Amino acid sequence: HDSNAMGEDDASGTAFDLGTTIRVTELVNLGLSAQNLWSSEKSAQFPRAAGGGVLARPIPTITLSFDMRWKLEDEGGLRYGGGAEWFLSGSGGKTGYPIRVGGLRDNALGSTYVSGGIGMAGMSWGIDVGARRQVKGGDDTMILASMRFFGPREPAPRVE
Repeated sequence: HDSNAMGEDDASGTAFDLGTTIRVTELVNLGLSAQNLWSSEKSAQFPRAAGGGVLARPIPTITLSFDMRWKLEDEGGLRYGGGAEWFLSGSGGKTGYPIRVGGLRDNALGSTYVSGGIGMAGMSWGIDVGARRQVKGGDDTMILASMRFFGPREPAPRVE
């Protein structure tokens, strides 16, 4: 493998993942996934892993989540975290403002992180700014911004 400017090996190939979401109730969803089940090249950047999570929406404006991922080929490959979102609504419900907080523990790295973010979402777009700070096992800080566009929706059926 060639090395890039960061001194890390390059990796390329094809990998296949599998996942599903199960709606348990109107308030609770479960998710299961497996990453890199079949791959054209074995690499440290893309290890086999399995994960699961739960998302609960006890009231329409509050979302709570927790998930875990296990690397299947490494010792200490457990990663788990959780978070909460409070979604404030404005403009007659056509615009919203998510406020998020969370935490993550990565046993393989021996690191713990806290995160937070804010955003603004319309009916067909959204923007977010978030930050993650390593509070144990290092002192990394990451700030991310994203913009999303949602595809066309089918109109609601007319009731006569």
